[in-house]
Amino acid sequence: MDSLTTNTPLLLKIASILTIVVIMIVALMEKRRIPKKASTPANFRVRWSSSPEDYQLRGHHWPLAAGALYAMHFDEPWDAVAFCNDPAWAKDVLRRDWGITRRDLLLLQIYDLLIRGQRSVYGPMIAHYAGISERSYRQKIEDIDADTSVNEGERASQLYMLRFIRQNEEKIQSVDFSAWDLLRVILLCRIGCGAGYITEEEAADFMLLPCLQLQDTYASWGDCSDQWARARGFWQGGPEPTSRRHTGRFQSMMGVLQSDPLSPWGLVPWNLELPRPKWLFVHALFDAGLIVPMEEHERDHVGGWARILDNALREILNMEEDEDDMEPEEE
Repeated sequence: MDSLTTNTPLLLKIASILTIVVIMIVALMEKRRIPKKASTPANFRVRWSSSPEDYQLRGHHWPLAAGALYAMHFDEPWDAVAFCNDPAWAKDVLRRDWGITRRDLLLLQIYDLLIRGQRSVYGPMIAHYAGISERSYRQKIEDIDADTSVNEGERASQLYMLRFIRQNEEKIQSVDFSAWDLLRVILLCRIGCGAGYITEEEAADFMLLPCLQLQDTYASWGDCSDQWARARGFWQGGPEPTSRRHTGRFQSMMGVLQSDPLSPWGLVPWNLELPRPKWLFVHALFDAGLIVPMEEHERDHVGGWARILDNALREILNMEEDEDDMEPEEE
């Protein structure tokens, strides 16, 4: 038996530890992306782009209602697709908080949130630290305290997140982070439209995609927003006043949206039938050269949104081939 075979358990343990370290680093880097609010209204209110008296329920209102928290946060009308009070502001938010400065970068960020998102980071992290022994947990705490390569702010954040997981605060071990990722897809579509990177038709169709999963995953507006808020609190982390202030702000907005019968969540039923998407997002990715059809051997190893988007792309390309075949030949 060679030395590599003998040391396999040790190598696997080291690989597992390195994976968790990478996950924590990614999480801490992502945590710096804190959307800046455009304004701070004294009283949270639901803004409309048109008169509430003219409101008639339509399927396209569901994605807009799903994005109502962010609309209230930015003091934008809930019933308008674009966040467009100021296109320069929209571009600045995307550049500063997401590193997005053009259309293709917006498409890639939306794609990443659909395919992976932070649920792919926090899920394994929470499962690992919730499951390790008390001895391993205390050793990890000691290792972080002794690590001189991180500053005090990073150390405090790491320790806070570990203890948050271990003590199951806010029942974090049972949180489904899908809402955190998918509601931000809707946010990016609306700000991206306001910035002029995508059209209003594209934004409205893009937003339908996460809504399909949101309806399947959660039971109500309250359930979805509760999961989103707990995920966001974990992402922002820390007991410092700024974190508590942001958390309290969103909790207040959620209270308004859940208690007011004339709010989007009061007007739009959770189980409203959604329009069928035109898959304009897939068209946009393909036209920009950002995706190509997967090979069959690749499809065997993927599921979820990667498989869904590839299926849509294949259908689009097949339809285009059929249309080409139907065109009369030139004489």
